[in-house]
Amino acid sequence: MHCCDVILYVRLTNEYYAKDISRKVTSALNTARAEGKFVIKLAPYGYLKFPEDKQSLVVDGETAGVVKRIFRLFLEGNGYGRIAGILNGEGIPCPEVYRKSKGLPVTGHKGCVEWTGIVVKRLLSNEYYTGDSVHGKTGGKLFAGGSGGAEDSAGYVVRDTHEALVSRADFDRVQEMKAEQARVYNGKRAEGRRCAAGRNKFKKKVVCSDCGKTMYLFRAVSQEGDRFFYGCSSHNRSRKVCPYRHKVMLEDLEAAVFGVIRSHMDACLDTERLVRKLNAGRQGTERYRLMSRQADRIRERIRQDAGKKAGLYADFAERLIDGEEYAALSERYTKEAEALSAELEKLLEERERYARDFHIEEGWEKTVRGFLGERELTQGMVDAFVTRVSVDKDGDCEVVLAYDDMLAELLEAVREREAENGEG
Repeated sequence: MHCCDVILYVRLTNEYYAKDISRKVTSALNTARAEGKFVIKLAPYGYLKFPEDKQSLVVDGETAGVVKRIFRLFLEGNGYGRIAGILNGEGIPCPEVYRKSKGLPVTGHKGCVEWTGIVVKRLLSNEYYTGDSVHGKTGGKLFAGGSGGAEDSAGYVVRDTHEALVSRADFDRVQEMKAEQARVYNGKRAEGRRCAAGRNKFKKKVVCSDCGKTMYLFRAVSQEGDRFFYGCSSHNRSRKVCPYRHKVMLEDLEAAVFGVIRSHMDACLDTERLVRKLNAGRQGTERYRLMSRQADRIRERIRQDAGKKAGLYADFAERLIDGEEYAALSERYTKEAEALSAELEKLLEERERYARDFHIEEGWEKTVRGFLGERELTQGMVDAFVTRVSVDKDGDCEVVLAYDDMLAELLEAVREREAENGEG
């Protein structure tokens, strides 16, 4: 048998074996499920696995009351976030923290450190609390790459497999209330997104100063009309991750950013005018002339080296120098020319600061002059200038602009020039 045929045979054998094992394991699990056995790693919060039979559930006396209370609070009209706040306020550990404290298996979700609206919502959806075992709603073949994740309408329920914590009537009522809340919420959310679509000029540029996460634009509805504000996304999920809301109203943020950009543009043009004034003075003019003479001397040296390098080949052709000398001298003149060119470029750049018609960097100047006439913040200004807006817990904003470094360098150059004039 050829070696390729052997490899193919081994692969096919292994694949068949894996499929066979998958079918047998899946069959065994389905048999256990049909008998009402609990075959999942984690017991639902409120239950424990029976010590003598790990596929049976028993009520956890420490947490069953919390589950019942959550259902009761929801039926009384409390929302997910409100219920989470009540539990956190009373110091009741969330399911993940509770399992860790008891040495039980955990989900491994690092962010689960307290009750949140999402945790409450998931608990209220768990049909196990009615005393029934639910199987097959999410599933998959082991051989196909995991334990599932896709919805399967062919799931089935095994009734009365363990003690119920919630009546079926209450559970069904909770699901109806959740569905109605979701319908209302999704409608408001869609409406809010439509209203905010043209207002959010700072997409992903507004961040929380504490956790560094992006802040999102929210809509607040009141009798006075809609108002919009930015809030920390981490704070909305968990106050332990970010304890402060960092709320700032949209109109206040826009006014602050516009003020910063306006000040930047004014400082830019004022400094440009000041540099021109300094350059027109005696010291500025003399410095410009001095640098021009230095530039001329460097250009002359570059020209001389170029002539020497050009004459090398003639010397080599006439056998005045050998090949090794030719290569060494040629490399020497090349390096000298490169160093002189770099020196000249740096000198000319420095000389521009002393020019009578001094101008800031072309792209920067074009941006500044392009928005000088604006009287309110526009999307174009935000796109051109704003890099990041950091909001602290009191709603104060730190605005970082794309050209802040250039302005800082320009102001430093002016201070150096004024110091030179003072010494003169």
